[in-house]
Amino acid sequence: MNNLNTLINGFDALSGAAFGGGGGGGGGGGGAVYRGGSYVRNTPNTIKNKATLSAQKSGLPGATNGKQDAYRHCVATGEASRQYGETVAILGGMYHEITNPNPPSVRAMDLNNNAAVAHIGSKSNSFNEVEKGCMTAVSSGRLQTRP
Repeated sequence: MNNLNTLINGFDALSGAAFGGGGGGGGGGGGAVYRGGSYVRNTPNTIKNKATLSAQKSGLPGATNGKQDAYRHCVATGEASRQYGETVAILGGMYHEITNPNPPSVRAMDLNNNAAVAHIGSKSNSFNEVEKGCMTAVSSGRLQTRP
């Protein structure tokens, strides 16, 4: 139930608006960090910002519809999956694509990439592991980099 509440409260944050609630507490799970007697998760906005910064530092070309863009989507989805679970990460990505319209080919590319990499986060124990998994996904050609 905590993941469902986080999903509902975090959708607007995933689309760039202010975070509406959710976050830490509860029974942990999915990569949450244990601090001071409770589990602490990043807000979706924080995850988005961390993914953007990681992509900018990656050295990959193509910040828009290129390798860097695919990597950024991977890191955001992977980290959301690590902290909240694959279903929440995929649905949050879908909501973001619906509420931030792109041409259909770009939306399809982003949705496919998000779905293709959610497992990276669910198998990772740290943000660094998510980044490494995403770099491998981009380098191996597993992610679509052009609409």
